Amino acid sequence: MAELLKHIYNASFFETYADALTEVIPTFDKSTFIVSFHTAHWDSLELKQRMAFLAHTTAKILPAEYHEKVKTILRLIDVLRRSSVKDQNLEYIFMADIITEYGLDDLKTSLSAIEHITQFISFEFAGRAFIIRYPKEMMRQMVKWTEHHNENVRRYASEGCRPRLPWGTKLTALVHDPSPCIPVLEKLMEDASLYVRKSVANHLNDISKDHPDLVVEYIKKWKGRSDNTDWILRHGARTLLKNGNHEVLHIFGTSRDNAYNMEHFHL
Repeated sequence: MAELLKHIYNASFFETYADALTEVIPTFDKSTFIVSFHTAHWDSLELKQRMAFLAHTTAKILPAEYHEKVKTILRLIDVLRRSSVKDQNLEYIFMADIITEYGLDDLKTSLSAIEHITQFISFEFAGRAFIIRYPKEMMRQMVKWTEHHNENVRRYASEGCRPRLPWGTKLTALVHDPSPCIPVLEKLMEDASLYVRKSVANHLNDISKDHPDLVVEYIKKWKGRSDNTDWILRHGARTLLKNGNHEVLHIFGTSRDNAYNMEHFHL
C-alpha cells in the first residue's frame, strides 16, 4: 500500500525543520516545538490540515512585525537549502500561507516575498488571494516576472494566474475575462524552460474551456513560429481537440470533413 502523502511530515522533516528554526531564531525551543506535534490531534489531521497547522504554529514563533516575519522566512529558506532541502518541494509549501495570512495589506513587501519564496516552494496556490485583492497590480507584476532569471518565478507568472488551477481557488474574474493573462502567456511562448512552457500550455487549456474562440485565434497567431510554440499550442488545445472543435482540428491537420468509408465493421 502506498504511503499517505500526509506522512511527508515525518521525524526526519521535523528534525531538519526544527534545526533550521533553531539557527534563525535564538529563543526557539526545539524540544517543545517537536513535542507539540506528537498529539492525537496532529495524528487525525489530513495533508492540507497539517500544512495549515504548520503555518499557524510557525507564524506564532516568527517575529510579530510582518517585515521581520518575511526576513526570518527568507533566512530560514537559506538554512534549509544548506541542509540539502531541494527547491520546489511540497513539504514547505505552508510557508506561502504565512505570507497570505499576514501580508495581504502590505503588497509591496509581499511582492518581494513572493518573488523569493516561489523560487523555493511554489506560490501558485497561496498567491491567488493577492490576485483577487489586487488584480491590476498583480497582473502587471506577472508580466514583469516573465523576464525573471529564475525559471520558477517565470513559471509562477503563468501558473499563478491560471483561471482554473486544479486544487486552487478559482479566479472568477479571469474566468470571465482572461485578456489580462494573454500578455503573460505571449512573453513566455518562447521560454527556454520546458517547465515554464508546460504551464503556458495548461493555462491556454484552462482558457479554452470558457473561451474557445479566443484560444482558436491565439493558435492561429502563433502556429508555426517554432517547434516549442507548436508544442505549447497543441498541448494547450487538448480539450478543444478532444471536444472535436472543427477549427482546431483543421489547424492541426485533421478535419471532420475528410471523406472516408468503413467496410465490414464489427463490434
